[in-house]
Amino acid sequence: MSADVVERPREIANAIVKRVLRRAMGLYYVLWSTFPMSGALTFAASEDLGASATAMYAVFIALIAVYVAVTARIFALAARAAKLQAGKRPGWAVLIAVLTFLVALALLRPEVGALANGAYGTAVAAFLYLTVFRVLKPRFYDHLALLSFPILMALSYLYNALYFAIGIIWAYAGAASLSEL
Repeated sequence: MSADVVERPREIANAIVKRVLRRAMGLYYVLWSTFPMSGALTFAASEDLGASATAMYAVFIALIAVYVAVTARIFALAARAAKLQAGKRPGWAVLIAVLTFLVALALLRPEVGALANGAYGTAVAAFLYLTVFRVLKPRFYDHLALLSFPILMALSYLYNALYFAIGIIWAYAGAASLSEL
């Protein structure tokens, strides 16, 4: 009887954390599935307005900052729930530092852009597998989105149309993730 009193709340807490994390992943996928189109529209609008390359990159970095801020907001509640469950925080500061370095590398050194894009995709996928998917069981669409991401990011540096393939895959993953709720 006493073991059941302790175990039942733990099961309920696990179920709540998994639901919160699944919702966060769904919203994350949906948010970032719109990024390729947003980026393309931003560059097209900047170009039509006659903006310089520096101004276009500044607008693009501002767009990235908006997406990162929304992502942080999406995961804020999920991180608190996971911290309560797991007892430790994910390494957000390390991830942000690595991603900032890779984005800067791709922008400043175009000759290593494909490598930097692939490393960026690998860092994002590895971080999610090591944090979120330690608690939440990854589904087929999670694997599809996260394993194709580094490959398509590297190749998209050479073939811009592949950015849109990422968007399509992530839109599918987001819809499938949110449909589980």
